[in-house]
Order: sequence, then C-alpha cells, then structure tokens
Amino acid sequence: MSMTADPAVIASLPPSYFEEDVSAPLWHASIAMIVLQTVAVTLFFASRILNKTSNGIDFWLFIPAGYVFCTIHSAFGILLVKLGGAGRHTLFWMREDPGIIVTWLKFCTVIEFTWALSVTFPKLAMLVLYLRIFPTRVYRIAGYAAGVLVILVLVVSTIASFTICMPFAFNWDKTIPGGKCGDQMLSYRIMGFPNLAADIFLLVLPLPAIYKLHVDAATKIGIFLTFISGSFGIVTCMIRIAYFFTIDLFADPTYNCIHTMIWTMVEPGVYLIAVSLPSLRPLKKRVPWVRDISFGSLISRATSWTGKSTNNTSWLEPKMAAKNGVIRTTDIELKSSNFPIEEGGSMHSTARINPPFYSLADIDEQQISHDKPAKFIG
Repeated sequence: MSMTADPAVIASLPPSYFEEDVSAPLWHASIAMIVLQTVAVTLFFASRILNKTSNGIDFWLFIPAGYVFCTIHSAFGILLVKLGGAGRHTLFWMREDPGIIVTWLKFCTVIEFTWALSVTFPKLAMLVLYLRIFPTRVYRIAGYAAGVLVILVLVVSTIASFTICMPFAFNWDKTIPGGKCGDQMLSYRIMGFPNLAADIFLLVLPLPAIYKLHVDAATKIGIFLTFISGSFGIVTCMIRIAYFFTIDLFADPTYNCIHTMIWTMVEPGVYLIAVSLPSLRPLKKRVPWVRDISFGSLISRATSWTGKSTNNTSWLEPKMAAKNGVIRTTDIELKSSNFPIEEGGSMHSTARINPPFYSLADIDEQQISHDKPAKFIG
C-alpha cells in the first residue's frame, strides 16, 4: 500500500468525502467490551471465592490471562480510533498526515496477535469446565482433542502473523527495499475457519450427555442453554468471517476497517463473558429477587400456555462412577431414592437439578458413605 496519492485524485473529491468519520461504532464497541468483560470476570471471581472454589487452572490462569488479553485487545480498538485514524478515509490521511497510516498498520499488526491470544484462553477455560463435568474417558479424550485444536489455531495464527510480511517490519514500513507481503486478506479469511471449527467442537461436545439425561423437557432445555452459553462466540465468529469476505479492507484501510474491527473486538469478549456465566449461580442464591428465576420455570410457563405442561417431574437419576468412594458431581441436591454406583452397594439418593446456571466450575469431590447421605456444595 502506497503512502502517497495522486494530487489530481485528491483534488477531484468533494469536501464531504474528507469530512466523513464513521469511527463512533468501533469506539463504543471497544469501550463496551472492556466494561462488560470487567463486570463478568469480577462476578466470576466473586462467585468462585464465595463458593470456596477458588482453585483450578481456569481460575488461576485461563480466566485471568483471557481477561488481560481481551482488555488489551479492546484497548487497541480505542487506539485505532484515537491514534490510528480509523473511521476516516485513507486519502484524507495521505493528504493530512501519512504517518497516521503507519500507526494504523502497526496497531493492526499487534491486533493480529492479541486476537489469537484473546480467543484462546476463554475456550481453554470452557474446556476445563467440560472436563470436570464429564470425567469419563471418552469425554476426556474429546476434550483434550478440542484443546489441541484450540492451541493449534493459536500457533498457526501466530506463525502466519509473523511470516505474512518479510521482513516483519514491512507490515507497516512499506519503504523497506525488497520487502513483500503475502495475501493478507486471504490469511484473515482462512484463519476464521479453524477458529469456527473449534467453536463448533465446543458446542457439540456436551450435547450427547445432555440428550441422555432422564429429565423433563424444561430442565433439559435449561441445561442445554447453560452449556450453549459457552459457544455464543460462534455467532460473532461467523459475522466476522462474513465481513472479511464482503469488504475489501485494503481498498480504503482506515475507513473500511470499522466493521471488521468491531467484530474482531467483540468476538473474544463474548467468549470470555460466556465462559464466566456458568459459575455465577452462588451469586444468584444471594440475591433474593432473582433467587427463583430459572430457565426451567420460564420454559414450563411458556409450554403450559399450549396445554402441554412440563412440570410433571424434575428428577434426574444419573449413573455416577464411584471410585474409592469418591463421586464427582455438579450443583446437585440429593433426595431419597436408589442411586446406583459401580463399586459396591447402592446409595439412597437421587439428584435434582436447579436451573438455569449450574455451577459447572464448582465441581466437588465428596466422600460417599453407604450409611450416611452425601453432602454436595451447591
């Protein structure tokens, strides 16, 4: 991309062309994501600490790292507007201050790296939750496979960002003799698909287990919505890919970047917020006016209008593997009935789930006694 323009072309354009500024949506979206991410992560840590589950690699590494990189990533959206000239036509900056275009190119180069890191850590945090809730061998293999895919997307994206332009400084300094870049637009488009594949994997992973649950429709839908919240980023990912295919970014970079950058900022934040939601149930218990709100009750009321009530039962009778008297569970309340376990005897309990947000991160291992009811932290 040349840093100079034909003076005749600039002179032929009307004044309104140079006055046009469409930067406001990117500015607002970046600020909004910083605020929403901060609120979600603050509530996540508060909930886990109150529930005495401040442990695990997700708590100490994946969520904090995800928040740091997502915040830095969103901050660059603000910098693109404030210092990088985003929202104004490139010809305007060629006429007024070509150095702004260099700054824009530098910021975009950094954003390639922050995007890859920002989408990776929230997905790994969600996988940790899945591995806790589904301890069986098949699910663990699938979970680790998904983790490998997520990390591979990070590695490939990082390598592509480092090597797309040679030398590396040619990303922003187009005056370097002999410098060259590959097809950057093609790279942006292609990298969206492995990321989308990882999203779909995360979406599908818990569905077979949810389908097999012996619960009424309302409760099953509530559980499904809880798990699917971790994959809301798939929508933003698809929108982002669509914009890269419909917008010629480098035809007018500082102007055409607004929509692609908005979704580049929003996507990682949506992942981070979504992975924080399932751990907020302990806070829900401490807020009286939302204590009785649940997906299950709302769905039951909605279906009752059609004459097909789903309030007939809300009981779950799962099979849990007990090894050395230890059972893994989620936010489950136990009632009296037969509760099958594999190694010796039966325990007089069944499980009742309270939708909508089950403490997927708050898995507790309890010592099971055959003559005493088990206690579960809920």
